[in-house]
Amino acid sequence: MKRTCVVAAALFFCVLSTGCTKDSTAPPVPPSPAGQVGAFSACKGVLKAATASDVSSDQDCLEYDYDGDSVLALKHVNAAFNCCPDSFTAAFDFAGRSITITEIEWLTTPCKCLCLYDIELRITGLPAGTWTITVVEPYLWQGAEPLEFTVDLVASPSGKYCATRDRYPWGEP
Repeated sequence: MKRTCVVAAALFFCVLSTGCTKDSTAPPVPPSPAGQVGAFSACKGVLKAATASDVSSDQDCLEYDYDGDSVLALKHVNAAFNCCPDSFTAAFDFAGRSITITEIEWLTTPCKCLCLYDIELRITGLPAGTWTITVVEPYLWQGAEPLEFTVDLVASPSGKYCATRDRYPWGEP
């Protein structure tokens, strides 16, 4: 009888310890959102500011396309930067349901002019839902309407938000 109790206790311990192992079928923890800068156009010049997306030169726009899972593709159309940057980058800040994209240009020797560019941005690991997106632009004058909007990526997975600009380099003929 004593031996049966010991075997039963050992068997119970084995069953208990295997029942406490991590379930390999549990869903993985989703990654935190991360952003990156992709391709960018050459300086459009004042006469070439309208692009294939039919955005006039007085419009500063953010086009977006969500894949329904976790990737948000963005295109900043008519982003204003120095005429001769070495490259572009951006800082992505995720706080609650807000995304702040701070655009940055790298310059070895700045030119004395500004140009409009199209810049592709990509955010991965972004859950569906409602997000407020803000773009912090280096040459936007104080008091101008920011490029900021709230979007429900489930109801509207793609679209465009634009702000009208009436100062150089936007809207130049």
